[in-house]
Amino acid sequence: MAAIQPVSLTRQLRKITVNAVALALGGVIAQACLILVEALVARKLGGTDYGVFSTVQAIALTSLHFFEFGMGWKLIEDGSRDTRTIAPLLGTTLALKSALAAIVYALMLLGLPLVGYSTDVVAFFAIFFGYAFTFGLQESLGGANAARHQMYINAIYQAATPAAVLAFAVLATDTSASLAAVGWAYVAGGALVTGVWTWQLFRAEKPTVDFKRSADIFRGSYLYGIGGFLYQASYRIEVMALSMLSGMADVGLFAAADKFTDVGVKIALLGSRVTAPLMFNQSRHDVAGYARSCRIVLRGSSVLGVAGGLVLATLAEPLVIGIFGESFRGAALILTILAPSVALRFSTAALRLALTSSDQHAHRVGGLAAGVAASGLSNVALIPSFGTSGAAWARFVGDVVQIALLLRTRSLPVTRVSLISWMVLPLALGALSYVAAIVTTVNPWLRALLSLVVFAVALTATRCVRVSELREFARAARNKGA
Repeated sequence: MAAIQPVSLTRQLRKITVNAVALALGGVIAQACLILVEALVARKLGGTDYGVFSTVQAIALTSLHFFEFGMGWKLIEDGSRDTRTIAPLLGTTLALKSALAAIVYALMLLGLPLVGYSTDVVAFFAIFFGYAFTFGLQESLGGANAARHQMYINAIYQAATPAAVLAFAVLATDTSASLAAVGWAYVAGGALVTGVWTWQLFRAEKPTVDFKRSADIFRGSYLYGIGGFLYQASYRIEVMALSMLSGMADVGLFAAADKFTDVGVKIALLGSRVTAPLMFNQSRHDVAGYARSCRIVLRGSSVLGVAGGLVLATLAEPLVIGIFGESFRGAALILTILAPSVALRFSTAALRLALTSSDQHAHRVGGLAAGVAASGLSNVALIPSFGTSGAAWARFVGDVVQIALLLRTRSLPVTRVSLISWMVLPLALGALSYVAAIVTTVNPWLRALLSLVVFAVALTATRCVRVSELREFARAARNKGA
């Protein structure tokens, strides 16, 4: 394969910026719709049924990685390096996922009662898994578009899916406010959008099925699959732990707070999708450009994560009460405790992407596994005594353990000292900005504004963010042609 010529920093930044804006818009619409759907469920059905909903959602969206198996990321990796592989990988991965999903579905229906889940949880899972199946298929569809840098297409369908779910949920709960009605609304919305997306992509790519590629696909994707499972578990484990160690009412309370942190987690994941094709390519063909991209992505993720954490911490109470209602007021404290984890998860998402681009899959998966294990043990230790607050602190412990192990790598084109400084400095400045805001005013909206202003000034004063870099990003967004 011919080497790809390095491109200018401005062209790289423009490509990343355009894709990031497209996915960010789609992501904002998607998360807004999903929050509205869950608020509708919580308000219509109450905290206990919302706890059942959240438990099943956590189990289903985690179990999908047993059939998705990281194949979407395999498609991005190989397709970014050679677009001729997109058609056979797309067709084959969709066929493999469909077969594996049937097996996973049967095993989960048999296994859930054996670990102690009630019949209402199992019955709702039987319906909701259909949505998880469509979500798993979308990973391959999105992977094909991402490999061609067509993030705007992904953005359209990622926004359309929750919008369709919201529309069906409003209709379903208007006539029959039940968990089953909500479950079928998710299935209908997911199936509708996935069907249209599949039709559009099949016309463009004309995928083929070649089961002879199966062994190569599994070899190249299993670490992505394990990583995807652990990634889901890392922010679903608290809900599952509460469902076993506490009660569904506590699950509902925690899930209401966690829904807002989910916005930050999804944005971090979308950021990885945006930059992954470029970094995969540069790691092979442009070492100098790869080092530059690592610096931009890692520093930018840390800053954005802290900014997001500040917004959630200062606006916790009005956000929770405004969306979920007065009965969920207790979720505001949980959200405040979870806010630092949002900042850490932006950093870890960028660091895991850099490790993946450097072919350090085992190290990435090992760090993620250690974080999940630490979080799981912390949940078992803290939930019986501290309930939902203990679950929130358990997540923070897991995130700290994960990032500490990921930082042990020596395979990235940046020094460990630089990595640590890019993560620790924004966190420290964010903490100081938060303290300055809460001692200055009691108005949450003024606190949010003041904390962000102080944070921005502190970033510039410490040269953690340079004005020249911001100008470069602005020029990149305005320039035409890539």
